[in-house]
Amino acid sequence: MFEHISQFKNAMLSIGIAPPQEIITDSQIHRFNDVSDKSANKNCWYIYFSDDIPAGTFGNWKKDISSNWCSKSKNSMTIDEQDAYRDRMNKARELREKERLEVQKAAAITAQKTWGRIKPADLRHPRLIDKNHPPFGARQMGNKLIYAITDINGTISSLQSIDPDGNKRMMPGGAKKGRFILIQGSLEADTHFIGEGFSTMASVAQVAPNGSCVIAAIDAGNLEPVAINIRNHRPSARLIICA
Repeated sequence: MFEHISQFKNAMLSIGIAPPQEIITDSQIHRFNDVSDKSANKNCWYIYFSDDIPAGTFGNWKKDISSNWCSKSKNSMTIDEQDAYRDRMNKARELREKERLEVQKAAAITAQKTWGRIKPADLRHPRLIDKNHPPFGARQMGNKLIYAITDINGTISSLQSIDPDGNKRMMPGGAKKGRFILIQGSLEADTHFIGEGFSTMASVAQVAPNGSCVIAAIDAGNLEPVAINIRNHRPSARLIICA
């Protein structure tokens, strides 16, 4: 068993996930911290099945990576063993999706409560002065600017913070894929400008035509999901991706 757990850990390392010291072999999902993430938000997870053929799955929600592992190659399995392995992976998929949704739901509730109690950003905030743009709806908590991350229906799912030095932090557990920061305008607009960060798109907002919508997709990996959601919402709209 020790040999299989060691192989399981090595499989984690192969995709950039540092495994926890102890692997619990109870066929349930277990979360743990990414050692490279200072926020200690337990975005990593694994499920280990210790049946006749030890197998497992693991990933990192924040980095959007995951992988499966089995102690036996598919070519060396019998038909029954292949069926059993497939059943385990299906169960694992259901467990991690349920956990992910529960975490995101809790994060959304916290984000909405936090957003409701903080005040609009100070116009003299160092970050706004440095970037030379208005708050565009940003709020402030301590010395950090706070941006609301919403879905296509306008529901807040998470928050992003940025301090005067430009260090950005996403709210632990909050849903990000396909969500965005609405900087200016309406989602019903005929023209949408979509880019990565808030500051970049705040600059675009200052020169965008009246009546257009300006959106920050948070990062490069989220540009396509956001653009697809906007396209599905407004099939006839003109989408402009801003580098």
